[in-house]
Amino acid sequence: MGVSNNDEYTNAFECFMKAAVQGSAITQYNVGQYYSLVKNDSKKAYKWYLLASEQNLSSAQIEIGFLYKNGIGLEQDFQQAIKWFTKAAKSGDLEAQEHIKNLSDDLKKSLNAVIKLNLFRFINSFNVKLLLHT
Repeated sequence: MGVSNNDEYTNAFECFMKAAVQGSAITQYNVGQYYSLVKNDSKKAYKWYLLASEQNLSSAQIEIGFLYKNGIGLEQDFQQAIKWFTKAAKSGDLEAQEHIKNLSDDLKKSLNAVIKLNLFRFINSFNVKLLLHT
């Protein structure tokens, strides 16, 4: 009688977990990916990404930045996203540098939209006041 695919996956995951618990950064990252992509459990994924990122694994730092940027399993926090993307970028990670640029561009667009909206409201309220006094 052969070993089923399920048994093979279970055995492989147990081996990954042993390596992750022993401190293998790339394996910790992969366990995080498993929880994020297969189990859809971003809180457990965050735990494993954090362990890997403490060993300066830039791909794990990017994932944490992504979780913060998009508010997945964590409260959305652009400052934290930039912090984690910057950690990865300092190691020369080009993907992290691109994330910083994109997030910065998005924030500038949002800020410009808020400024325009407030300016419109101010002008509109001023016009209403003028109409009331005539």
